[in-house]
Amino acid sequence: MRRARSGYARRYAQTRGHAECFRFLSLQNEDLSMSQKSKPKTIVGITWYRPDQYDAVRTYCEDRDSMDATYQLWKAGVEKAMRELRSKGNEVVPVDFDLDEFKMWCSANGKHPIAKSRSAYTVQKLRDSNRS
Repeated sequence: MRRARSGYARRYAQTRGHAECFRFLSLQNEDLSMSQKSKPKTIVGITWYRPDQYDAVRTYCEDRDSMDATYQLWKAGVEKAMRELRSKGNEVVPVDFDLDEFKMWCSANGKHPIAKSRSAYTVQKLRDSNRS
């Protein structure tokens, strides 16, 4: 079952200035066994850019000005966000972002290359990997 992004995540993105670093949608882990009585973990998919593609991703995306200027700045921000999310009990999963694959995904889904699309692409890849 898919849940909307939590208020915590939205506030964190707005106040920390690293919105794209960890734009995500929380997913309930559908693969937990029925015998498990504890609350299901929330899986948080983090868009993980490749160092050699980051500049090209920024160039391609329409909202490049909202992204961190360098891979190093992006990585520092996302690593901090991941630590905070893990400290709250979330399972954080970095999801590989391939620019060529993203371009094809945008074309196939009629999406513009903006943050919302990068998030949807990340969520789709996370769901696909959980089904495999």
